[in-house]
Formats: sequence, C-alpha cells, structure tokens
Amino acid sequence: MMKLTKLTITSALIFALLPWNLFAAKEIRIGVIYPLSGNFAAAGRQLRAGAELAAEIANKTMNLDMSMAKAKGIASMDGAQIKLIFKDHEANPTLGADLAKKLVLDDKVDGLMGCYHSSVTKTVSAVAEQYGVPMINGTSTSP
Repeated sequence: MMKLTKLTITSALIFALLPWNLFAAKEIRIGVIYPLSGNFAAAGRQLRAGAELAAEIANKTMNLDMSMAKAKGIASMDGAQIKLIFKDHEANPTLGADLAKKLVLDDKVDGLMGCYHSSVTKTVSAVAEQYGVPMINGTSTSP
C-alpha cells in the first residue's frame, strides 16, 4: 500500500510540472536527474524505477484503480506520452547544474525532476528557475 501511495504521489508530481501550453503535445519530455552511479546508486536506481513506472502507467492503458491509468497517454492533453530523459549527477552539485542546463537547452525538456541530494537540488533548481522550467523534487529535505 505504501508503494502505491508513493507511486501515486510521484505520478501526481510528474503531472503537476507539466505546463498548460502543452495540451496539444504528443510527447512531454521530463529531465530526471538522480545519482545513478557511486555510493548512492542504489537509491538512484529505485527512484528511476519509480519514475519509469509512473510514466508507464500514464502512457499505457492499464487495469488499475487510478484515473490516470484508464486512458493511454494523458487524456487531457490529447493522449500525449511522457518521455523521461535520465541523467546521472554522481552526487556532484556542479555536474547536476550542468546536466540541468543540457536537458533544458539541448534536450528541450518541458520540466525537471530529481535530485535526491539536497546540494544537487540547490544547483539544479537554480538552473530551472533561471530558464523558467518547472522542477519537482520529492526527495531532498535540507533547506
């Protein structure tokens, strides 16, 4: 039950960062920045799996008791699909900021998600604010 609650919250967060002007989009690109190598890789892999599961539920028609699982894609956005683009910040705040810039400027993401480490979240959120890209972080806790 707790995993389903976390999944529901993660899914809601993904959808919350979608700009309203994307209603006609066929694909919503979300940049996801987690520690996928190094000492915190296990946590990063779990967070990645949760994000992938949330996107899968949103992108496919599934027999789940969740409104977002009833239609293929995001119904209110003409069935737009979520595409997650993962980056490994290696627990490095400078690298995290650089990856966020790359995701925004090169990969043209519609939003950012991550980072697990508060120090990385601080630099990534500054990039998100600078470029006016919404960011959701459900894991960092330090101010």
